[in-house]
Amino acid sequence: MAFKIFLALLVIFLSGYAFAAQITIATDPVGLQVVVDGVSYPAPYTFDWEAGSVHTISVVSPQDGPPGTRYVFYSWSDGGAPEHQIKVASVSDIYTANFTTQYSLTTGASPAGGGMVSPSGTNRYDSGQSVSISAAASVEYIFWQWLWHLSGSANPTFLIMNGPKSVTGQFVAIPETITVPNTPDGPTSGGAGSSYTFSTGGSVSNLGQGHSPEYRFD
Repeated sequence: MAFKIFLALLVIFLSGYAFAAQITIATDPVGLQVVVDGVSYPAPYTFDWEAGSVHTISVVSPQDGPPGTRYVFYSWSDGGAPEHQIKVASVSDIYTANFTTQYSLTTGASPAGGGMVSPSGTNRYDSGQSVSISAAASVEYIFWQWLWHLSGSANPTFLIMNGPKSVTGQFVAIPETITVPNTPDGPTSGGAGSSYTFSTGGSVSNLGQGHSPEYRFD
C-alpha cells in the first residue's frame, strides 16, 4: 500500500515537471557573438531550457575580428532566418550560426599623383576570392611595379585574398625628351615690309598631348 502511494505521488510530481534540455548556440568560426532572447553571449554558450519552451536566436552582422578581418553572417544550421524562434525538444541540440570571413584590401599609388590603382582605397573580399588589380599612370608618368603584397610589373594582375592585404602601385616620371627641330626651309634674306613663309619639323616630345614643341623665329 505504501509503495502504491509512493508511485502515485511520483506520477503527480513528474506530471508537473518539465524536463530540461541542454541547448548550445554556437558560431563558425568560434568565439563570435550571438543574441539569445535579446541578450548577447559569446559563442558557444549552453542553456538549460525546459522542453517545449520557445526562444529567439539571432546574430549581429558583420562582426569585427583581428585587424583587417571581419565576419559576415551566412546561415543558421537549422536553415532559419538571421533572427528566428526555436522550440526546445526533449533532447540536447546545437544551433550554429555560420559566418563568411572577409579580409580588407587597401591600395594606393606612389607618388600620389603618379597614377591610380583599381580597386581604389579599402575594400573587403571573401576569403579565397581572386581580385583583379590594375594601374593607370597619369600624364608624364609610367607604371613601374607593385609593392607590399604584390610584386612584379604585370598589369593588370590578380591577388588571392587569404588575409588582409596592402598593395601599392609605384609610378615613375617620364624623363622629358624633346628633339631639336630641323633647319627651317625658307629664304635667308628679304626686303623690309615683305612677307615670307618658313616651315620646319622633326621635333618630337615624349610627353604626349599638351606638350607639343612650339617654334619662334627671331
